[in-house]
Amino acid sequence: MGGLLYSSATTPGYYGNKVGRLTLDDRLTASGKVALTQYGSDGGLCLGWFDSKKRGHPPANILGVEITGTTSTGPRFRGVAASSDPKAAYRQRDTAALIAPDGASHAWKIDYQPDADGGRGRLSVWLDGHEDTFVLPPELRKAGAAFDRFGLFVHEGGGRASRIYLDDLTYTVTGDGK
Repeated sequence: MGGLLYSSATTPGYYGNKVGRLTLDDRLTASGKVALTQYGSDGGLCLGWFDSKKRGHPPANILGVEITGTTSTGPRFRGVAASSDPKAAYRQRDTAALIAPDGASHAWKIDYQPDADGGRGRLSVWLDGHEDTFVLPPELRKAGAAFDRFGLFVHEGGGRASRIYLDDLTYTVTGDGK
């Protein structure tokens, strides 16, 4: 899965598989291989679970990885969670692994544990063994989130194009898969 992704306020794009209805109360895991071949500054893209009907900028209803970064450091593979209230979003900042747009293949993993840390929930992401973990802020967990897709989607605030490819994907879906 993958290709050229870009953001436009009038045509925000995504590619996602239906996974049924999942929430922040579900254990969510995903893994695979990723290769970033082009990164447009201020672009950004996300990989993970999202709600195909309730998107926008700032993002709402997402859990996974955001690939974004400054032009001085380059893109980072950082954990991201956003509730149904887009004001209650959290992204890991400077501790996330850098991912160069050089086409190299990287192993990645996402693991969300809803019962961790006294029920606050913990999101961990790995890129080539580099772990980036955070506990969800109480206001984010309280606001909740719902997801109906797993896949790629663009940062909807604008920016330049990026090109990404994914392989060997595994990810959580509901038992009914609807």
